[in-house]
This record gives sequence, structure tokens and C-alpha cells, in this order.
Amino acid sequence: MSYVTAVEEMPRDLQMPMLKAFDAFQRDMHQQLAVRREDFEKLKDAVYALSVAQKQGEARLTRLETAVINLTEAQKHTEQRVNELAEAQRQSEARLTRLETVVVELAEAQKRTESTVQMLVKRQQVMNDQLGRTTGRQLESHYRDRAHAYFGRILRKTRVVTLQELEPELEPVLSEREIEDVNLLDLLIRGQVAQLPQRPDVYLAFEISSTIDRGDVERAVRRAALLRKAGYTAIPGVAGEDITQGGLRAAEAAAVFVVQDGRKEFWDQALAAVAAA
Repeated sequence: MSYVTAVEEMPRDLQMPMLKAFDAFQRDMHQQLAVRREDFEKLKDAVYALSVAQKQGEARLTRLETAVINLTEAQKHTEQRVNELAEAQRQSEARLTRLETVVVELAEAQKRTESTVQMLVKRQQVMNDQLGRTTGRQLESHYRDRAHAYFGRILRKTRVVTLQELEPELEPVLSEREIEDVNLLDLLIRGQVAQLPQRPDVYLAFEISSTIDRGDVERAVRRAALLRKAGYTAIPGVAGEDITQGGLRAAEAAAVFVVQDGRKEFWDQALAAVAAA
């Protein structure tokens, strides 16, 4: 039975109030149902949005998981590469250490070699000096013993003079040091100049070496000058088996008589220089 039939069966004075109450009740119910439907639609929309967000979150999470996996693999490769580089570095450092050790050992060996070479050079120099002195003494004896053979063509009445013979004339004029210097002459020969008519006496003041050098020339010049200071007509001369270029140029410039392995040079210049003094 509908609510209208039920109202009609009521007393007349209650029918109108009841209808109004039912109308009010229906409106209220419609409003409540309308609200509930709207809330339901909102809830559906919210659930849908949440579902979409969930799907997006799952997609992002999947991508993040993939990225993490890729990063993990990359990290493994990086760590492997770092380990390889570290091992290579350790090997390089070991090789460098070995190389440094070898270099130090080579440097020490080089020092020992240089020391040995220097020692050998010194020994060789000593041997050369000894040989030179021995050869020089032999040459001095040779020229002393064969003075006439070497100088007989330019001097007459040649003879070897000892410095001891001249000391009485040297001492009043020369200092002790100068006399000592003159006494170091290797050979002093007296004779008469064959090419001059008056045959003046001269003294050949010789420095003798196996190889004549500039020092020999300078000593001959200095010691002959000391003899001339004492009043003797002294001509500087050098004799030997060989002569250096410097020694030859110095002898020519200073007008020093050169006898090299029997060959004579600058005699006329030496004689002229003494005559002009």
C-alpha cells in the first residue's frame, strides 16, 4: 500500500500534516541520496586517480630499479677497472723501483769506471812522463856525444860546456834563482860560427825533449837570455824527435834554433837575432 492510501485512511485532520511530513521526508531522502551519489562519484574519481598514480609510480619504480641495476653493473665494471688500474699502478711502481735501483747501480758503476779511467789516465801520464824523461835523457846523451856530427857544419871547434865551468862568471851577475835556472839547461855547446869570417864564439843553449813544445821554446829563450846577461853570446835552441805546431810557431816567432830529428831550422834567424842584440 502506498503512503497516499495510508494517509487517506487517516482522520481528515491528520491527513494534511502527514502529507507534508512525507513530502519533507522524500525531499530529505532525495537530498541525502544525491549527496551520497556525488560522494561516490568523487570516490570513484579519487580511486581512479590513485590507480593511475599507482601505475605511474610502479612505472617509475620499474625505471628506477632498472637504473639501479644498470648503475650496479656500471659500478662493478668501474670497480673492476679501478682494480685493474691499481694493479697496473703497482706494477708500474715496482718497475720504476727496479729501474731506479738499476740507475743507481749504473751510476755507481759509472763512478767506479770513471775513477778507474782517471787512475789509468794518471798512470798513463806518469808512464808518458817517465818515458819522456827517459827519452829526453837519452836524447841529451845522444846530442852531447855527437855534438860535432850535428853542429860541425855551422860551428867550428865545437865542444860541450858544463855549467860548472861558467859559475865563476855567472855568480857575480845572476841571482841564486837565476843560476839555478841556467843550471837546468839540457845542453850547452860552445863553438865558432863557421859562416862568419871573424868566427865569433857563440854558445848554443838547448832544451831537449822527445816532443818539443812551446814550454821548451820559452825555457830556452829565458835561459839563453840569462847567459847573455852574464856576457855570453848565447843562442837559444831546442832539439828533439818531434815538435808541436805551437812549439814550431813559438820558435819561429822568437828566432829559436830548432833541431828536429837531425833537421835544422831557423839557424840564420837565431844568429841574426843575437848579432842584433
